[in-house]
Amino acid sequence: MSYTRQQIEKAVKSKGFVWFNSSKDYDVNIVGVRNLKSGKKVTNEFDDALTLSYKVNGIWQFHEWTITTEPGKKPTEILRGSKGVAR
Repeated sequence: MSYTRQQIEKAVKSKGFVWFNSSKDYDVNIVGVRNLKSGKKVTNEFDDALTLSYKVNGIWQFHEWTITTEPGKKPTEILRGSKGVAR
């Protein structure tokens, strides 16, 4: 996954969520993006994204990291407790 700050901002606003856009430094937007292509399949991969957007001296800064929001195959399929697995 690879996004731009503009894509993330547009998606956040289209869902009716607040996008911090003040001139104040470090007014941070933290946005996670799930990979929905895998459906309910456990991929055992880092296939989601976490983005960080903020201004410093009026200039946008944007960072993106590859992450996972799934616990993986072993906890999901092998070690699952009676109450399920945290996600």
